[in-house]
Amino acid sequence: MKITDEATLSACLAALKACEYACRFASDACAADAKADLLGPCIRANRDCVDACVATQAQLGAGGSWDALSAQLHACRRACLECADECAPVAANLPECGAAAVAARACAAACSNVRPLGSLAKPA
Repeated sequence: MKITDEATLSACLAALKACEYACRFASDACAADAKADLLGPCIRANRDCVDACVATQAQLGAGGSWDALSAQLHACRRACLECADECAPVAANLPECGAAAVAARACAAACSNVRPLGSLAKPA
């Protein structure tokens, strides 16, 4: 099944890649911070977001059923929003987390725009 139009797919893939890199960078910055022991939830949320973005990129490239892809997009969107929620409070002290929060929210929005072509189905 063909999913979404090329522009939406490209935008989603770009957002996934940008989020992957921003969250990986934020996770590393948190781990290197003097207060790393207090940033455990932020580090985990960033790593979970990276994993979700990587898996979603692979799923988008592999094709397959809409049900499987929809579930992956939903999981990625949740991981991104959780990451943004964890990163936002520490963004003032760690700008990398601010960038990750912005990228994660953009990625969640991009994942919401993917849907089967020619379908009236709601976005994932």
